[in-house]
Amino acid sequence: MTRRIVMFSSWGPGNFQTALEFCDDYTETRLALLVSDRAETPSTRLAQRRGIELFVHPIEGGYDPNRAGSRSRRIAALEPVLHRLQRLEREDGPIDLIVLAFRRILAGPILDQFAARMINVHPSDLSVFNIADRRPRYVGIDGLSRAIADGNPTTRTSVHKVTAAVDEGQLICLGPELRFEGSRDSRHDIEAHEARQKQCSDRVALRKALEIWFHGAPEPFAIF
Repeated sequence: MTRRIVMFSSWGPGNFQTALEFCDDYTETRLALLVSDRAETPSTRLAQRRGIELFVHPIEGGYDPNRAGSRSRRIAALEPVLHRLQRLEREDGPIDLIVLAFRRILAGPILDQFAARMINVHPSDLSVFNIADRRPRYVGIDGLSRAIADGNPTTRTSVHKVTAAVDEGQLICLGPELRFEGSRDSRHDIEAHEARQKQCSDRVALRKALEIWFHGAPEPFAIF
């Protein structure tokens, strides 16, 4: 039986390409849909070249769970995405896994229905905890830049299960470490480091996470 993967991508195409390559190697899996919040990206162009169905829906603005009204606006913005996923299941059968390489935070009914089948590619090391509360230190969109600002000599990608708590789901694996080279005060150097990490850590971590998800592994998560 074919197992279906849905990919959420804001730019790409590294993680999307990794998922495509996984499906090419394991023919019992199929990339059924790419969801993007932008119309013209490397990922959407790759999807069109490969004949992958594409759903584009802009989700503007940030999401602050502590700001009144922010969550309800985000839930309303995500309704068309939720409806598209529900239609895919009605027409094609169950979605086995949703992979998030997405610079937007999900909330509300889309998580209620699909979080147990979602994994997230996060650009910082979620095995590093705050001493005070034992919660991951580098959560959120700016996790990588904060890890660099804290003076960490290396950074790495995490892949984790999705929960309502942002970036706090169970770790599946950590990608290879990448040494930071450059000025920690330079936006250019930080962005260049992030681009390198997408290639050398994101892709390795996601590939391993897909293998663990679909084929199992004896350890709770893998570390490279």
